[in-house]
Amino acid sequence: MEKLFFQKTQGGFFQNETLPTINYLSHVCDKPHWFYNLHKHDNCCEVLYIADGKGRHTVDGKLYEVQKGDIVIVNMNTIHAETSTPDAPISQWTFSFSNLLINGMEMNKLIPDGVCPIIESGSYAEQIDRIIENIKQEQKTAQAYHGIIVQFEACKFLTLLQRLISITSFPQRQVRGKNLISGIKQFLDTFYMNNITLTSLSEMFYVSSYHIVHEMKREMGVTPINYLIDCRIGEAQRLLWSTDMSITEISNAVGYQNVNHFVNLFGKRVGITPADFRGLHMVKSKQQEESEVTLKN
Repeated sequence: MEKLFFQKTQGGFFQNETLPTINYLSHVCDKPHWFYNLHKHDNCCEVLYIADGKGRHTVDGKLYEVQKGDIVIVNMNTIHAETSTPDAPISQWTFSFSNLLINGMEMNKLIPDGVCPIIESGSYAEQIDRIIENIKQEQKTAQAYHGIIVQFEACKFLTLLQRLISITSFPQRQVRGKNLISGIKQFLDTFYMNNITLTSLSEMFYVSSYHIVHEMKREMGVTPINYLIDCRIGEAQRLLWSTDMSITEISNAVGYQNVNHFVNLFGKRVGITPADFRGLHMVKSKQQEESEVTLKN
């Protein structure tokens, strides 16, 4: 006979030992040209697990190359974007958590600000794959107490992630031209709905337009105007799926007084019209609500 003894307590990392809520688990694969424009989440954090393929993800203004086995941590209110690499289509699982409070951290934050958000899963990749399969199976069979099992599987994933975080050295991100570029980025993130031009940025930050474009292109891989457009379109996407505002109202809210220009620009950036985007996400939201009801049951 074999008997295993366990310590009574090892000091949990959830504050007050309150378990977080898993909002959803989503999967994207087999889409070489898939992307999701700049956006943020006001009441949850996300953890992206790259099961296969490659991508280029922007997190808090920094562009990262991601590949199989990488875990991308996106704290609440962090602006981010996701893109698949065409020649190696990404297979990405996204965990969304709310009411997540880690000891020593703010609500819905897994890592401190200013550190690299990419962690390699390494030898834990197989365990993560099994957790995902277990969650999928529980949702599919929907047997008694499956919602509780799903929550604990998600917490198991978070626990493995905390173990990885505890043994990972997080070097501070090297930010060249920090005072200039971080200031411009923060200004665009906050006042994207205003009438902003390269000339107005030049006058505000007391440097030439050429210097702003050159430095931002070097630091972030994007020009100020394209970053501004990404901010506006990303916010428009959020408003389309989370509010009942009209397309004209959304166009005005994100800084475009000409709704036709907004619709054309949105189509070029996202690939579909704002109306089609809203319709697509209404279907997804309905499916998510049905899944949440199943989880609670």
